[in-house]
Amino acid sequence: MINNYSFIFLNRLVVLKNNTSVYDQFFYQGINIIRGDNGTGKSTIMDLIYYGLGAELSEWTAEPLSCDKVFLEVSCNTGIYTLSREIEQTGKSPMLICEGDYLSSTKTENQWLKYLNRRSDERHSYSQQLFDMMNLPQHKNNDSANLTIHQILRLMYLDQITAPTKILRYDTNYDNANIRQAIGEYLLGLDDLDIHELRQQLIELERDFSKIEGELKAIYKLLSKGQQDFTADKLHAEILAVESEIYQSLQKKEEIRFKTKKELDDMQKEQAKLILMEINKCTEKLENLHVQSSFLSNEIIDSTLFLQSIDYRIKSLLESKITNESLGSLNFKYCPACLTKIETIRQDDICGLCKSPKNEDSTKKSYLHMLNELNFQKRESEKILQSNKNLLDEIKTKIPELENLLSMSKLNYKDYLQSNSAMESQIAEISNRIGFLESKHQNLKERLEFFANIEALIKEKQQLVVKISEVKDALAAKKEKTKNRLLEVCSQLETTTMNIVKMDLGFEKDFENPEEFEFSFPRDTMWLNGKSKFSASSMVLLKNSFRLATLVESTKDINYRFPRFLLIDNIEDKGMMPSRSHNFQNIMVEMCEELENPYQLIYTTSMISPKLEGGNYCRGIFYKKGTHTLELNKI
Repeated sequence: MINNYSFIFLNRLVVLKNNTSVYDQFFYQGINIIRGDNGTGKSTIMDLIYYGLGAELSEWTAEPLSCDKVFLEVSCNTGIYTLSREIEQTGKSPMLICEGDYLSSTKTENQWLKYLNRRSDERHSYSQQLFDMMNLPQHKNNDSANLTIHQILRLMYLDQITAPTKILRYDTNYDNANIRQAIGEYLLGLDDLDIHELRQQLIELERDFSKIEGELKAIYKLLSKGQQDFTADKLHAEILAVESEIYQSLQKKEEIRFKTKKELDDMQKEQAKLILMEINKCTEKLENLHVQSSFLSNEIIDSTLFLQSIDYRIKSLLESKITNESLGSLNFKYCPACLTKIETIRQDDICGLCKSPKNEDSTKKSYLHMLNELNFQKRESEKILQSNKNLLDEIKTKIPELENLLSMSKLNYKDYLQSNSAMESQIAEISNRIGFLESKHQNLKERLEFFANIEALIKEKQQLVVKISEVKDALAAKKEKTKNRLLEVCSQLETTTMNIVKMDLGFEKDFENPEEFEFSFPRDTMWLNGKSKFSASSMVLLKNSFRLATLVESTKDINYRFPRFLLIDNIEDKGMMPSRSHNFQNIMVEMCEELENPYQLIYTTSMISPKLEGGNYCRGIFYKKGTHTLELNKI
């Protein structure tokens, strides 16, 4: 079923070592608490969830790194899936995805699809696939401007390593102000998905502008050393003069030949034969090129039509999937053919109309496989189409050159047929002059091409100025358009955060009655009453309050793209007092229990609130000192 909001919930986490389960735990919608003493591996489980969802994680402890695989059964907008990743030191292993729950995924091998952490021509990256599964829109520009699942998880996971003054989880490889701003705007629904792309486009345009400006400066510096007197107009005039002299020389050669006898000596005849062979060879090559050109043109037309048909089939398949999902929920009271009243059957796995068993899993898998196959055919056809276009362009370049060679060969052949030894010296003299003029003509054309490149660079620079201006205008217009949304979302987030902070137990004076709260994703900083720093434990509480507010607001505002999923692994971080930790846990539970829409919160604690211990929110046992979440002693 397709929902208006995006979500992903963890149903089950399984960790294997040597094909033996060392951790197997079910999780549920709502609140999930993993508790235990310090050093028992609670953070290990959180890191494995974070990694299993697609994050790049390279800082492992010994226990999880000794394991082989992690499996996550998840529910998201398009259904239930099982995700699998091998545990590697690099943290960049591919992801295997199987539609269906974990138990069914263990009974099949050919239903798993492999996705790399980088997109390729053959298949989506696992980020793209996960975004599709959550009905999250994606940026349609280049890789460098595309947000990944790793990046959005930085707002969904609060760990113990990141400084409490930072909003997002730390990242040494993919972090800058633009990316942080894009993450915030994307997940809070503050942009229309074009703003980040426009920023990247502006950076590229300005980089291209600087490159062209540098090339022009180098050329102007070269011209200042003696070539500045040459202009394109002067070169054109000189080229025309040379061409005129070449033409006159050729005419003079023709006049001399018609005054001589049309006999050839033995040497001339032999040379004429060689030239004739060259003419035949060129003619044959030219004919082959024309045949290839015609063939490739037809292939390009066929490929273009085939791509259009694939696009139509993909569109039809998606429409069919939506129709199938929509019709699947309809209940018919009367037969659409004969209007007879239909007997009601209350079995979900039986069709209410034809009484046949339903097999929704098989249908979903079929749609997924058909869509992947069509996308693969499209990419392959696009490759073939581009290859044929490149080959056709190459042939079209060769044809004029070959035609020119054939023309010259025919002219030389004609020369030998019409020449005689008596006039050979005069013809040779004119031919030499023509050769010199042709060489000069070629040199002038190369110099003219040099000036044409300058003009092209100037024109491109002017076009870039226009494009930069257009992108800046478009960026300003979109920022203005999203301003109201920005004010509304930020205001609500700030209010909710301050309401949570007010319920603290008085450990921080500024928390008692805060007047203002601000946050900045580009600067990765928060301010309460104008201050960005408090005691370490107070900073942890402020950071957790802001992230809890984000989860709460995401369940109320359908324009959020935050997947209503939050991991918190730092409740007692930085010297948190037990009473303060208990109070914050109680606040979290009370606020979440009032939420009307689905969500999932998973948090760890070594000091669980007495009100919550042993309740329905607890997952697994309380891990006491000396035990570990990963049961490696089983191996």
